[in-house]
Amino acid sequence: MSKKIVAVTGHSGCGKSTVAKMLTEKLPNAKLLLLDLPFIAAPLKFAKEFEEIFKMPLDVNDHINCLRLAMDSSSEALRNYMELIRPFLDEEVEKELVNLKADDGVDFIIIEYISLPKLLVWRKADYRIMVDAPREERNTRLYERERDDTISIHSNPKCGEIREEAVKDFMATAHDVSYMIYNCYDDHLEKEVQYLCEKIAASKNLLLPA
Repeated sequence: MSKKIVAVTGHSGCGKSTVAKMLTEKLPNAKLLLLDLPFIAAPLKFAKEFEEIFKMPLDVNDHINCLRLAMDSSSEALRNYMELIRPFLDEEVEKELVNLKADDGVDFIIIEYISLPKLLVWRKADYRIMVDAPREERNTRLYERERDDTISIHSNPKCGEIREEAVKDFMATAHDVSYMIYNCYDDHLEKEVQYLCEKIAASKNLLLPA
């Protein structure tokens, strides 16, 4: 069976990472492809552009915190930065896909990212999933997550609004997705993901792991 790509997207705080992990656990022989590392590495590759876009110095010894601060500073700057690094992310994803497609132990490749619909892999995906959640709730959860991070004293209460505005042109539209999952942050999410996994597995004549 050829490898099937399952792409998951949605706004920050909506639970897309949770959904991606659940899909990886429930689908047979699934592997989660994370974009965290190339996204975190991007400021070092584009240091000059980073400083110009965000109008802030980049500390190469603490670039992760610099990135987090930058992401919550300006929606326009963040949008320009995400557009800048898009070709780099496409290259990194393609490298990972080549490796995973050569792995006989992998049947499903799960990938999640906020602006995934702008990456080339989105069109290649066999299943495109959009996760949504109540706006106020996801923004609150995002802020609490940022507040608990290493730069908690700098966390911005409006970080959710800033990121939402930044990626509005990157998000999928209804006709672009195979499935919509609405996250109410309760046990209904697991039931919905389970149902989705059953549909995906059944379309390939596979059984889910017991």
